[in-house]
Amino acid sequence: MSYDLDPATGRPYDQTEYLQEEGWQGNPSSPTRFAFWPTCTGTEMKDGTIYLGGRSTYCLRGFQYRKTGTTSWVDMLPVYNAGSSSGLMWTERNVRDFEGLGPSMSVSNRVLGMTIYGTDLRKPDPDTVYRVKVNVGDMDFVAMRSSGSEGAFTQAVDPSGQGSLLVADARPGATSVVIPARDTCVGEVRATKSTNNTYSVSLFDRKLFPSLAALEGVVLESDAYPSANSYFPQFDPRTGGFTIKVCAPHLKEDGSLNVGYYRLLLTSPMLEKMGYYFRLGDGATVTDGRLLSADQVAELESRAASDFALSSTEQGTVASTAKLVIDPVSGEVGLRISGDIHYSGPVVSVVRTGPGVWPISDNTTSSKTLSVGYRNTQVSKGTLYAELLTKAGRKVVAKTSGKAKPLGSAVVSLPKKTKAGDYVLRVYVVGAKVKGKSKTTTIQELPVSLTVGG
Repeated sequence: MSYDLDPATGRPYDQTEYLQEEGWQGNPSSPTRFAFWPTCTGTEMKDGTIYLGGRSTYCLRGFQYRKTGTTSWVDMLPVYNAGSSSGLMWTERNVRDFEGLGPSMSVSNRVLGMTIYGTDLRKPDPDTVYRVKVNVGDMDFVAMRSSGSEGAFTQAVDPSGQGSLLVADARPGATSVVIPARDTCVGEVRATKSTNNTYSVSLFDRKLFPSLAALEGVVLESDAYPSANSYFPQFDPRTGGFTIKVCAPHLKEDGSLNVGYYRLLLTSPMLEKMGYYFRLGDGATVTDGRLLSADQVAELESRAASDFALSSTEQGTVASTAKLVIDPVSGEVGLRISGDIHYSGPVVSVVRTGPGVWPISDNTTSSKTLSVGYRNTQVSKGTLYAELLTKAGRKVVAKTSGKAKPLGSAVVSLPKKTKAGDYVLRVYVVGAKVKGKSKTTTIQELPVSLTVGG
């Protein structure tokens, strides 16, 4: 049996073991009929040979794992397996054939789903982090939902120079399911099975889902969500909040309340879109998390825990924790917000508490305006001002005002002679006069970089 491609048709010789739809070479929405992407051509096999039966784009390039708490990755290598519909299994160099793991991947409407599966001899381990590398061609993924934990993903140019290499990490987590599948979001549905070794990831292409374009690097980990569009994660620029509707059986298979996990990783770029910056006690902005002391990390985590609120429509405010996530290479600082959610079908939200300002849109190129949202919890009455100041000298460039509200937005129009560069947007409230004097309360000063002036 051959797994090489037929040069006349560009398709595998064996159509029974590895069926593929006609035209898959030009159709990235459906790389294969089965839920398996072919291994990239040029990949090293376990026996030392080079795999030639794949392709250079829209293919699986690598699979690794490491134990939680360790830093070194163990490479898995593909081996022929006639019993697998993909034709290949992935295994370590030092274990016997087929005692391995494998990732399965499927694409539907430019949503990439990946699942780690294992043989009966070796199940996905909840104390192990798995890494999948896949060439996704011209797809541009900006948001991830993961059933598991320690999720993360990056996307860069593939080393081959063709397409984009996406690297996704996660480790398995517990989940309760109903078999056969049925609506698990209504009433006291009881699960028929619970498992501790599942890991699945869904990524969304912003070329098809522009509403997800704002979710830069966001990773949502939960054991409760279907794949329908109405359950996609959303960032609402009007409120500066992140929401998602989840779905899972209300009860576990033993009849107890199904309490699941919700973990949201907000990357540094996403936090900036929410107008949130890590600042030390002296007001200095954190630019490299690797330089923080243990006491400084604890201080920032304590502050972040009170600066964000996790809630569910089925249980109200949810007790949560906040943990800094520091990139070991760049030093960028993200924030993971975690809590336990009761199921079956709540809308779960993460919003900033207290005063805050976040960018809504930058239309300086077209309409010459800069829009921001704000949360005002300090002054209930008065006038709200939004000022664009030069970073050096703090000279007022543009200014707008309106009635102060608890939650609202402000639009600053730029003068024609505004130059590109770095600015500061200050949003503040001038309260009602008391004994002839008005108190000025700053909500937040937001750094702004204009690439095109007015």
